[in-house]
Amino acid sequence: MFKTGALWGIAATGAGILMVGCATTAPTPAARGCADAHLSIYFDENSAALTGPARDLIDEAGHRAVACRVQAVEVVGLADYRGPADVNLTLSRQRAEVVARALEKAGLPTPRFSVTAEGDAGAQAAPGVAVPMRREAQVVIHYAGS
Repeated sequence: MFKTGALWGIAATGAGILMVGCATTAPTPAARGCADAHLSIYFDENSAALTGPARDLIDEAGHRAVACRVQAVEVVGLADYRGPADVNLTLSRQRAEVVARALEKAGLPTPRFSVTAEGDAGAQAAPGVAVPMRREAQVVIHYAGS
C-alpha cells in the first residue's frame, strides 16, 4: 500500500512518543509535484486519542495539501494482536475516525475520504509471531495528477 511518496510517522513507546521523521527529505508540495503522501500515526495501547506529535503531523499534512488538489484520502485503522477481535475492530475504527476528523479540521476535503478499520487482521505473522506497533492509523493522501 505504501510504495511511493513521502512517509511521515510517529511511534509510541513505553517511555513516551518517539518522532520518526521523513523517510526522505520532504520537499514542498510544488517541488514534489504533489506526489501522494503516506502517514502512519501511532497510538498508545488501548487508546484512540491523538498525541501532541500526532496532531502536529496531521496539521503538517493539511499545510502540505494546500498547494495541491486532493483527489482522495484513505484512512485505515489498525490494532495490535492483544485482546478480543471485536474490541480490536472497534478500537481500530475509532482510531481511523479520530484521524479522519483531525485531517478534516486540518483542511483536507472530507467528501473524498475513505475510512475503514481492519482491527487486528494481519497482526500475527508466521506461526504465532506478533507484529509490533499495529496500534496505528495509516493514511494515504492521493493528489490529482500524481
